Amino acid sequence: MTPPDDRADRKDKISRRPWPQLGDLAVDSAKNNRIGVVVGLPGERGSEWLTFHLQAPGGGEEWSAAADGSTLRQISSQISHATTKVQLNHDAEAGHWTLEIQLRYDDGSIHDGFLIVAENQAEELIRQFSRKEPTR
Repeated sequence: MTPPDDRADRKDKISRRPWPQLGDLAVDSAKNNRIGVVVGLPGERGSEWLTFHLQAPGGGEEWSAAADGSTLRQISSQISHATTKVQLNHDAEAGHWTLEIQLRYDDGSIHDGFLIVAENQAEELIRQFSRKEPTR
């Protein structure tokens, strides 16, 4: 039987594990770049789990990946939408407008960026906004 102090130390090491964590999305190169959600960590269920366990998003059959994570690649969070910061600048020499935006990701993170709009595109957008006409 493992002394209580050793078990606590092992559990502490597991809780501070770097990526991947439970629930992370990953691509497994050993499975033809199959995408899966990490549903089990090495050592999580005792000695019988010596590998990562993954499952397709939404369910399905589980599979194992090497305990060192060498076949797993992180999937970047996707942009869900962008919002304007209402700061608009015109560069007459370059012939475009620059609009400050915030890119919002599905994991809740936010990054500042810019939307560059050519003058002819800006004119078309102004016409569409003023007529409240959607384009398809």
